[in-house]
Amino acid sequence: MGLLQFINTSVPANYSSQDNLLGWAENIITQKNDFRKFQFLVKRSGIAGRYSVVPDFSNNGSATLFHKNQNGNQPLTTERIDLFKSEALKLGLNVAEKCILESGIDPKSITHLITVSCTGLSAPGLEIEISNQLEFSPFIEKSTVNFMGCYAAFHAIKQANYICKAQPEAKVLVVSAECCTLHFRNTGREDDLLSTALFGDGAAAFLMSGDYREQAGFELIDQRSQLIYATEEMSWDVKNDGFEMRLSREVPGFIEANIKDLYNALSRKNGIEDYDYYAIHPGGKNILEAFQRSIGLSEEDLRHSYSTLKNYGNMSSPTVLFVMKEVLEEFKASGKSEASVFSAAFGPGLTLETAIFHLTRNA
Repeated sequence: MGLLQFINTSVPANYSSQDNLLGWAENIITQKNDFRKFQFLVKRSGIAGRYSVVPDFSNNGSATLFHKNQNGNQPLTTERIDLFKSEALKLGLNVAEKCILESGIDPKSITHLITVSCTGLSAPGLEIEISNQLEFSPFIEKSTVNFMGCYAAFHAIKQANYICKAQPEAKVLVVSAECCTLHFRNTGREDDLLSTALFGDGAAAFLMSGDYREQAGFELIDQRSQLIYATEEMSWDVKNDGFEMRLSREVPGFIEANIKDLYNALSRKNGIEDYDYYAIHPGGKNILEAFQRSIGLSEEDLRHSYSTLKNYGNMSSPTVLFVMKEVLEEFKASGKSEASVFSAAFGPGLTLETAIFHLTRNA
């Protein structure tokens, strides 16, 4: 069984408060009715500000990619992907280096590297670039989880755990890096307005090993995935002018109607009636509120999710790792020797991913 340790996070340098974002958007979203909708979404979001790999989302006049919007033009997808390749690599390298430094391990002892992203892709990709630049062993096994959306980190966690169960001596580095803001689309579509109000950029990394247990970490006890609807209620498509998100206003309702049965089934199977911590992907304020209502939890129960949403917005796949990092830090400070954690994330389909973790100080 693998132990998930040394979670580290990273965000780009360009920060925009929501007020600053609105100041920028007022000049970019020229249709008054569209701007009013955007204003409402921003004020309801529960987000104080977000980070971006480009300086464009600020009313200070600086722009790298979206200055063309003032002329009614959208940057091509190729322009966006070119920026993704350099900026996602910077984020991924930064967070991978922090993870390795904290763990104290020799980079060449890492046996597997898994990268995660849905906001861009290329070949050679992040897994090869990170491996080369950090001078990992040329024999390291590399894989990637691409284009799976906000719940993709769960797939990487499960893959890492499978590896560690099969090879207890393995040391698996997982790096998730997203540049969501590169896909801003000035269309007036409600989904595009919502995406702009919610999404930011960031990266997270962790190390999982079967035998590296000197510090606190998460053991994956059980997990369950459920495809609720094989529809486009939540989808992510490549278009000529960026990636297009569809995020139906029905999604929180679908989650509220379905998550309780999944939660109860997984909890009963493992004999758990209550959890010490919850690490829920903050897909948006409405989604967290739907989860609360369905399970019967308070905002305090989801404090780490709300904190992550407030400080960073939704960064897609690394976001749940930001939440888990907060949980881990609180656990370390608590003096507890062990704790139970329920975690969940939501993604295309609509798909629900859930997991139970055992937090342990000395496994």
